Amino acid sequence: MAELAMPDLVTRLKNLVNEEFQKQKLDMASLMAILFALGQAQTTGELIGTAKAFADRFPVIDGFLSEVSAQEKQSMEKDVQAIIQKMVARDPMKAAQIAKDAMQPGATFDALAAKYPEIKNF
Repeated sequence: MAELAMPDLVTRLKNLVNEEFQKQKLDMASLMAILFALGQAQTTGELIGTAKAFADRFPVIDGFLSEVSAQEKQSMEKDVQAIIQKMVARDPMKAAQIAKDAMQPGATFDALAAKYPEIKNF
């Protein structure tokens, strides 16, 4: 599964936070705390975790997380669709089950891969 690029996510989030500061919806102390915390993140997971820590207080960060979640879901759906297209000729029942599981709320590619390890081969 194609993961969202860390540098792109950091840049996008920093730009959003800066825009909020420019609109005076964010004070200097909050801006500095957010930017410092973001600078400490080494992985996409850490970045998302850091952003979640600020999401309750800053709607722009909550919006960013929603945007990232939607992008991840879209990427997963595209990956699963490609896998199902290849798998349906070999095992249509399993392809249908994977499709059904992928449509469940909160489904992730990692969870599907754990349940159906064979999808890693496609």
